[in-house]
Amino acid sequence: MAKPLPTRADLIDYNYAVAGHDGTLCDVEGELFIKPCTQTEINFYNDSVAAHQEFAEFMPAFLGTLTLDEQQNSTIEEQGAALLAKHITGPVENGAGLVATHTNGVLLDDGGAALIAQPTNGVLLDNGAALLIAKHTVPEAVLPVKTGKRIETNQAVVLENAAHGYVKPNILDVKLGVRLWADDAHQEKKIRFDKVTEETTHKDLGFRIAGMRVWQGHGAVGKDIDKEGFQIYDKNYGRFSVQKENVQEAFRNFMFVKNAGIDEELGKLVAQAFLADVRRIQELLENQESRMFSASLLFVFEGDGVALRAAMEEASRSPATLVNGDGCNSEENESEDEEDADPKIYSVKVIDFAHATWSPGLGPDENSLIGFAFLAPVAPEATTVLHHLPANSEWRFEVATSQSIDVKILNGTAEIFGTELALNHLYTFRGTKSSIFTWNGCAIEVIGTCEEYTAEETPMVQYVNTHFALEKLRDETTKSRQDGPRVLVVGPNNSGKTSLVKLLTAYAIKMGRFPMVINTDSKEGMLSIPGTLTASAFSSIIDVEQGWGSSPTSGPGPVPVKLPLCYYYGLPSPEDNTKLFKPVITRLALTSLSRMDEDALIKETGMIIDTPGVISQGKGNYDLISHIISEFSGSERLYSDIQRRFSSYKCASGEPLTLVKLDKSGGCVDRDEAFMKESREAAIREYFFGDLKRILNPHPRNVPFDEIVVHKIFEADPLYEGEEELTGQELFEKVEPSAMMLHSLLAVMHAAVLDSAETIRDATVMGFVYVAEVDEKKRQLKLLAPLNTSFTDKPLVWGSWPEHVMDLMG
Repeated sequence: MAKPLPTRADLIDYNYAVAGHDGTLCDVEGELFIKPCTQTEINFYNDSVAAHQEFAEFMPAFLGTLTLDEQQNSTIEEQGAALLAKHITGPVENGAGLVATHTNGVLLDDGGAALIAQPTNGVLLDNGAALLIAKHTVPEAVLPVKTGKRIETNQAVVLENAAHGYVKPNILDVKLGVRLWADDAHQEKKIRFDKVTEETTHKDLGFRIAGMRVWQGHGAVGKDIDKEGFQIYDKNYGRFSVQKENVQEAFRNFMFVKNAGIDEELGKLVAQAFLADVRRIQELLENQESRMFSASLLFVFEGDGVALRAAMEEASRSPATLVNGDGCNSEENESEDEEDADPKIYSVKVIDFAHATWSPGLGPDENSLIGFAFLAPVAPEATTVLHHLPANSEWRFEVATSQSIDVKILNGTAEIFGTELALNHLYTFRGTKSSIFTWNGCAIEVIGTCEEYTAEETPMVQYVNTHFALEKLRDETTKSRQDGPRVLVVGPNNSGKTSLVKLLTAYAIKMGRFPMVINTDSKEGMLSIPGTLTASAFSSIIDVEQGWGSSPTSGPGPVPVKLPLCYYYGLPSPEDNTKLFKPVITRLALTSLSRMDEDALIKETGMIIDTPGVISQGKGNYDLISHIISEFSGSERLYSDIQRRFSSYKCASGEPLTLVKLDKSGGCVDRDEAFMKESREAAIREYFFGDLKRILNPHPRNVPFDEIVVHKIFEADPLYEGEEELTGQELFEKVEPSAMMLHSLLAVMHAAVLDSAETIRDATVMGFVYVAEVDEKKRQLKLLAPLNTSFTDKPLVWGSWPEHVMDLMG
């Protein structure tokens, strides 16, 4: 028999809300949660249950909707809950007929009615939700609408109360995202919410503690402790008291309460369970396309230590599987006369969908995902380690692309590839292999898990001596009014070339210099995506968290952006088409040298040129090295061969070429292809969607085949020999869009569609578009562009590098 719903007198205000709008209600037993809402939120619940079942498991169980009675000048708090039209005592199977009969008030939508009609066979609800529906059918009901300034609506959702079933539920609401307003928000709201972001942890961490309710133990009294012994942390706590530096302490206040019996052991067990669910939700959002502005994660766990330990022991004996904190055996729960359900341990739910939609074609919700990336390092379960580094030592670490760590220098001095780290500043690293060196010793705090070790033997003395030698040359050339030194760094793959280039660049910047840095390795991008050759003058500090730093494509940040010259090669190795690689190098050199001539500070400092490893160990290597040297001169065997071949070379000033052999750092590690592929995909994702701190909103656009001109890069025939440069149709093949382009990148060139192939080759890159869909029947492409701007009047170049990115948009 179905359990009747409570009478009007028994429908009460919900007192456990820690954030969100006022006016929520619940039944006397606390099993139902009734929340005023918009149609958008109802639609999101319906769509999630119907088509996103895995994600719906992490939402509060959706039981239906209620129509609210619009009464002027009244609020839910003033009017209370209206009495249910009548009580249901018949079997649940009659629920669908009841819904069909009552038409004067909206009871449940079609999906809800169908689920009630088949409470045991509906695959969209877990056992707990099915049990709730069996206990509470929802007849016609009318509730007063809240007409206060917070929310105006005539509808409410009926949900399972996530805090029901606990002895003392500890509740934490974590608001997600950097941007908090939806596209349809009015300007005043945008300004107000942007101010909240700027002043809180939303800005740096992508989330904010919106409120907490934490039981302090029997007999607890004190400031902000209610009559039940719960410490109340209201919205002002997260807005004004919690900052990036103390956010972990706030989580510890939630997880560990000794007086309530929650010691380190119990708290960390719950934290591990929380993190497992958070990572699962993160994985789901990364692989689906949605937009959820101002959504929250709701963390609930048993705050009574005795009850929590008993619940864990019960769960360990139960044959039922523990899923999101609720172990439930369907056979034992079929009868209404069953014994009480297993005691609850914890749950994690995604809530607050007033501005949420499933958005096919727009890619994953990067705005919300930022918060997930930072939650793991600051969670109480995350390992915090203190390292004391002796002088002249190096702490080397590797972080997977799916994880992140936070690092803080507590005392002493430390640097990453020559860039000094600030004391007590939290640096976040994700998907990187790097090292922190100290000349005088330091203490560092590391939050999170990574592969790491400390080395006391490093080649840093050689590297810094190289820097001082370059400084001496710069001083001499400044006096003689000649060009500064031009440094070419050559070595095999994974020998530390790029790290040395960064170090020499950072030291030059520290001396007040303006080095011009050249990247000739198309396999890895510098201030751009892979497949490009770039040059940039560095006049400000390198952003160690982002590698080289940010460019205008990645949005504003605390470190000034760099302005790179960018040319497109579109192949992974110079050997794939040397007759295309060489002309692009020539053009890059010509433009870079012209830029140097225009700026005396850059001219005095000179150039530092990074090279691909393949040219020092592959076929035709010295020919490519010779070409780079000639264009930019306006292992033991490698060193001796270069010395023999290039000792007679002279620079434009008449100075001879100087060769310096440096030891490889022991911190250089082989980067396998899987890691490199993840790094390339991360760079491309950052180009379109931003990074952990800066959200970008790319623009999808349907473009007919006839409106664009695409040139495909030829890969040279390895059997074809000859020195002559490729021209015309040997460079590119003009192709019609096809399914072969799906998930590829197209370079938008600063040229006209009628320009010659040579002109297009020598043009700089305007930007990139991603081919999200190809509809050959309708003859149109869906292209994702970083800006809402026209590009159909520009030629598009299609190369094989970087390779296709299959999951960029979900």
